[in-house]
Amino acid sequence: MGENTNRWKRWRQAQKAEATAWKIDSRSNWLTPEARRANLEHLCNQTSLSAQELKHLRILEIGGSVIEAAFDDADIPLKVVLDPLFPFGCTFGQQSRCCHHVRGVGEFLPLSYRSINLCYIANVIDHTADPVAVLTEIRRVLDESGVLVISSNIFPSWIKPLFPLFNYFDRPHPHHFTVGGLRTLLEREFIIQEERVARILNSSSLRWDAGLSLADNLKRKIAGVIKVKYIYFRCVVRKR
Repeated sequence: MGENTNRWKRWRQAQKAEATAWKIDSRSNWLTPEARRANLEHLCNQTSLSAQELKHLRILEIGGSVIEAAFDDADIPLKVVLDPLFPFGCTFGQQSRCCHHVRGVGEFLPLSYRSINLCYIANVIDHTADPVAVLTEIRRVLDESGVLVISSNIFPSWIKPLFPLFNYFDRPHPHHFTVGGLRTLLEREFIIQEERVARILNSSSLRWDAGLSLADNLKRKIAGVIKVKYIYFRCVVRKR
Protein backbone atom coordinates (compact mmCIF):
# COMPACT_ATOMS: atom_id res chain seq x y z
CA MET A 1 0.00 0.00 0.00
CA GLY A 2 2.82 2.38 0.91
CA GLU A 3 4.65 1.75 -2.38
CA ASN A 4 1.50 2.41 -4.40
CA THR A 5 0.82 5.65 -2.48
CA ASN A 6 4.40 6.77 -3.13
CA ARG A 7 4.01 6.10 -6.87
CA TRP A 8 0.86 8.23 -7.03
CA LYS A 9 2.67 10.99 -5.13
CA ARG A 10 5.53 10.86 -7.63
CA TRP A 11 3.01 10.78 -10.48
CA ARG A 12 1.54 14.03 -9.17
CA GLN A 13 5.07 15.47 -9.16
CA ALA A 14 5.39 14.43 -12.79
CA GLN A 15 2.17 16.31 -13.61
CA LYS A 16 3.48 19.40 -11.83
CA ALA A 17 6.66 19.27 -13.90
CA GLU A 18 4.66 18.82 -17.11
CA ALA A 19 2.34 21.71 -16.21
CA THR A 20 5.36 23.97 -15.81
CA ALA A 21 6.66 22.85 -19.21
CA TRP A 22 3.30 23.62 -20.86
CA LYS A 23 3.20 27.11 -19.34
CA ILE A 24 6.60 28.07 -20.75
CA ASP A 25 5.94 26.52 -24.17
CA SER A 26 5.91 29.15 -26.91
CA ARG A 27 5.36 27.13 -30.10
CA SER A 28 2.85 29.56 -31.61
CA ASN A 29 3.08 27.91 -35.05
CA TRP A 30 1.95 24.55 -33.67
CA LEU A 31 -1.31 24.42 -35.63
CA THR A 32 -0.08 25.64 -39.01
CA PRO A 33 -0.69 23.44 -42.10
CA GLU A 34 3.04 22.75 -42.27
CA ALA A 35 3.10 21.59 -38.65
CA ARG A 36 0.07 19.35 -39.24
CA ARG A 37 1.71 17.72 -42.25
CA ALA A 38 4.88 17.10 -40.24
CA ASN A 39 2.95 15.54 -37.36
CA LEU A 40 0.88 13.38 -39.69
CA GLU A 41 4.05 12.19 -41.44
CA HIS A 42 5.52 11.36 -38.02
CA LEU A 43 2.41 9.33 -37.15
CA CYS A 44 2.55 7.46 -40.44
CA ASN A 45 6.17 6.57 -39.77
CA GLN A 46 5.55 5.36 -36.21
CA THR A 47 2.31 3.46 -36.87
CA SER A 48 3.22 2.00 -40.30
CA LEU A 49 -0.16 3.25 -41.55
CA SER A 50 -0.97 5.67 -44.37
CA ALA A 51 -2.48 9.11 -43.78
CA GLN A 52 -5.81 7.94 -45.23
CA GLU A 53 -5.84 4.86 -42.98
CA LEU A 54 -5.13 6.99 -39.92
CA LYS A 55 -7.82 9.52 -40.78
CA HIS A 56 -10.50 6.80 -40.79
CA LEU A 57 -9.54 5.25 -37.45
CA ARG A 58 -10.87 6.03 -34.00
CA ILE A 59 -7.66 7.04 -32.23
CA LEU A 60 -6.83 7.56 -28.56
CA GLU A 61 -3.69 9.40 -27.51
CA ILE A 62 -2.74 9.22 -23.83
CA GLY A 63 -0.75 12.29 -22.85
CA GLY A 64 0.70 14.66 -25.40
CA SER A 65 -0.78 16.36 -28.42
CA VAL A 66 0.52 14.68 -31.57
CA ILE A 67 -2.92 13.52 -32.71
CA GLU A 68 -4.65 16.88 -32.54
CA ALA A 69 -1.65 18.48 -34.24
CA ALA A 70 -2.02 16.05 -37.14
CA PHE A 71 -5.75 16.15 -37.96
CA ASP A 72 -8.20 18.99 -38.50
CA ASP A 73 -10.93 17.35 -40.58
CA ALA A 74 -14.44 17.79 -39.22
CA ASP A 75 -15.94 14.76 -40.98
CA ILE A 76 -13.62 11.94 -39.85
CA PRO A 77 -13.94 9.52 -36.91
CA LEU A 78 -13.30 11.05 -33.53
CA LYS A 79 -9.77 11.40 -32.19
CA VAL A 80 -9.48 11.50 -28.40
CA VAL A 81 -6.61 13.02 -26.43
CA LEU A 82 -6.59 12.15 -22.73
CA ASP A 83 -4.44 14.07 -20.26
CA PRO A 84 -4.75 14.90 -16.54
CA LEU A 85 -3.69 18.50 -17.27
CA PHE A 86 -6.65 19.50 -19.46
CA PRO A 87 -7.74 22.20 -19.89
CA PHE A 88 -4.45 23.85 -20.74
CA GLY A 89 -4.22 27.57 -20.21
CA CYS A 90 -2.34 28.24 -23.44
CA THR A 91 -2.85 28.08 -27.20
CA PHE A 92 -0.74 24.93 -27.40
CA GLY A 93 -3.62 23.09 -25.74
CA GLN A 94 -6.30 24.09 -28.22
CA GLN A 95 -8.03 21.18 -29.90
CA SER A 96 -8.71 20.62 -33.58
CA ARG A 97 -12.20 20.19 -35.05
CA CYS A 98 -12.10 16.38 -34.94
CA CYS A 99 -10.27 16.03 -31.64
CA HIS A 100 -11.93 15.73 -28.26
CA HIS A 101 -10.07 16.59 -25.05
CA VAL A 102 -10.73 14.32 -22.07
CA ARG A 103 -9.32 15.14 -18.66
CA GLY A 104 -8.30 11.89 -17.02
CA VAL A 105 -5.61 9.30 -16.40
CA GLY A 106 -4.60 6.18 -18.29
CA GLU A 107 -5.36 3.93 -15.33
CA PHE A 108 -9.09 4.72 -15.66
CA LEU A 109 -10.00 5.35 -19.30
CA PRO A 110 -13.52 6.84 -19.64
CA LEU A 111 -14.12 4.95 -22.90
CA SER A 112 -16.28 2.01 -23.89
CA TYR A 113 -15.12 -1.56 -24.41
CA ARG A 114 -13.55 -2.05 -27.88
CA SER A 115 -14.34 1.54 -28.92
CA ILE A 116 -10.85 2.46 -30.22
CA ASN A 117 -8.86 1.26 -33.26
CA LEU A 118 -5.46 2.74 -32.38
CA CYS A 119 -3.84 3.91 -29.15
CA TYR A 120 -0.80 6.18 -29.32
CA ILE A 121 1.19 6.79 -26.13
CA ALA A 122 4.56 8.49 -26.58
CA ASN A 123 7.00 9.02 -23.71
CA VAL A 124 4.25 8.73 -21.10
CA ILE A 125 4.21 5.21 -19.63
CA ASP A 126 7.17 5.91 -17.30
CA HIS A 127 5.24 8.91 -15.90
CA THR A 128 2.15 6.90 -14.93
CA ALA A 129 1.41 5.64 -11.45
CA ASP A 130 0.54 2.11 -12.57
CA PRO A 131 1.79 1.01 -16.03
CA VAL A 132 0.11 -2.41 -15.73
CA ALA A 133 -3.27 -0.78 -15.12
CA VAL A 134 -2.72 1.61 -18.05
CA LEU A 135 -1.94 -1.22 -20.47
CA THR A 136 -4.87 -3.28 -19.16
CA GLU A 137 -7.18 -0.33 -19.82
CA ILE A 138 -5.75 0.17 -23.29
CA ARG A 139 -6.37 -3.51 -24.01
CA ARG A 140 -9.97 -3.09 -22.85
CA VAL A 141 -10.80 -0.15 -25.12
CA LEU A 142 -8.98 -1.44 -28.22
CA ASP A 143 -10.98 -3.56 -30.64
CA GLU A 144 -9.74 -7.06 -31.52
CA SER A 145 -7.75 -5.76 -34.51
CA GLY A 146 -6.54 -2.74 -32.57
CA VAL A 147 -2.99 -1.42 -32.60
CA LEU A 148 -0.91 0.07 -29.78
CA VAL A 149 2.05 2.31 -30.61
CA ILE A 150 4.05 3.09 -27.50
CA SER A 151 7.44 4.66 -26.92
CA SER A 152 9.65 5.29 -23.92
CA ASN A 153 13.14 6.09 -22.80
CA ILE A 154 14.98 2.80 -22.29
CA PHE A 155 17.98 2.36 -20.00
CA PRO A 156 20.80 -0.14 -20.59
CA SER A 157 20.38 -3.32 -18.55
CA TRP A 158 23.57 -2.72 -16.54
CA ILE A 159 21.91 0.37 -15.04
CA LYS A 160 19.00 -1.59 -13.55
CA PRO A 161 20.65 -2.09 -10.11
CA LEU A 162 20.79 1.72 -9.86
CA PHE A 163 17.05 2.19 -10.44
CA PRO A 164 16.41 2.59 -6.66
CA LEU A 165 18.76 5.59 -6.75
CA PHE A 166 16.82 7.06 -9.65
CA ASN A 167 13.75 7.01 -7.41
CA TYR A 168 15.42 9.74 -5.36
CA PHE A 169 16.89 12.10 -7.97
CA ASP A 170 14.36 11.54 -10.78
CA ARG A 171 11.15 12.08 -8.84
CA PRO A 172 8.83 12.92 -11.77
CA HIS A 173 9.39 9.41 -13.21
CA PRO A 174 7.79 6.74 -10.99
CA HIS A 175 9.19 4.05 -13.32
CA HIS A 176 12.34 3.35 -15.33
CA PHE A 177 12.59 0.61 -17.94
CA THR A 178 15.14 -1.63 -19.58
CA VAL A 179 14.12 -2.98 -22.97
CA GLY A 180 13.48 -6.41 -21.45
CA GLY A 181 11.39 -4.92 -18.68
CA LEU A 182 9.14 -2.99 -21.03
CA ARG A 183 8.82 -5.96 -23.39
CA THR A 184 7.67 -8.14 -20.50
CA LEU A 185 5.15 -5.49 -19.46
CA LEU A 186 3.74 -5.15 -22.97
CA GLU A 187 3.53 -8.88 -23.60
CA ARG A 188 1.00 -9.32 -20.79
CA GLU A 189 -1.70 -7.85 -23.04
CA PHE A 190 -0.11 -7.45 -26.48
CA ILE A 191 2.05 -9.06 -29.15
CA ILE A 192 4.99 -6.89 -30.20
CA GLN A 193 5.15 -6.68 -33.99
CA GLU A 194 7.91 -4.14 -34.37
CA GLU A 195 10.56 -2.56 -32.17
CA ARG A 196 12.49 0.44 -33.44
CA VAL A 197 15.17 2.64 -31.89
CA ALA A 198 14.24 6.24 -32.72
CA ARG A 199 17.31 7.83 -31.18
CA ILE A 200 20.15 7.25 -28.74
CA LEU A 201 20.91 10.12 -26.40
CA ASN A 202 24.47 11.35 -26.45
CA SER A 203 25.88 13.75 -23.86
CA SER A 204 27.67 15.81 -26.49
CA SER A 205 24.40 16.46 -28.34
CA LEU A 206 22.45 17.55 -25.24
CA ARG A 207 23.16 21.24 -24.91
CA TRP A 208 22.58 23.06 -21.67
CA ASP A 209 19.02 24.41 -21.75
CA ALA A 210 18.58 27.70 -19.92
CA GLY A 211 14.85 27.04 -19.71
CA LEU A 212 15.38 23.96 -17.52
CA SER A 213 16.41 23.71 -13.89
CA LEU A 214 19.90 22.65 -12.85
CA ALA A 215 18.54 19.24 -11.77
CA ASP A 216 16.79 18.67 -15.10
CA ASN A 217 19.88 19.65 -17.08
CA LEU A 218 21.99 17.26 -15.02
CA LYS A 219 19.48 14.44 -15.58
CA ARG A 220 19.64 15.02 -19.32
CA LYS A 221 23.43 14.91 -19.22
CA ILE A 222 23.44 11.67 -17.22
CA ALA A 223 20.97 10.14 -19.71
CA GLY A 224 23.37 11.09 -22.50
CA VAL A 225 26.41 9.66 -20.74
CA ILE A 226 24.77 6.25 -20.26
CA LYS A 227 23.28 6.43 -23.79
CA VAL A 228 19.60 6.09 -23.01
CA LYS A 229 17.63 4.88 -26.04
CA TYR A 230 14.23 6.09 -27.15
CA ILE A 231 12.37 3.09 -28.56
CA TYR A 232 9.02 2.68 -30.34
CA PHE A 233 6.99 -0.53 -30.12
CA ARG A 234 4.15 -1.38 -32.47
CA CYS A 235 1.85 -3.95 -30.87
CA VAL A 236 -1.37 -5.77 -31.62
CA VAL A 237 -3.91 -7.09 -29.16
CA ARG A 238 -3.14 -10.50 -27.66
CA LYS A 239 -6.13 -12.75 -28.26
CA ARG A 240 -7.71 -14.22 -25.15
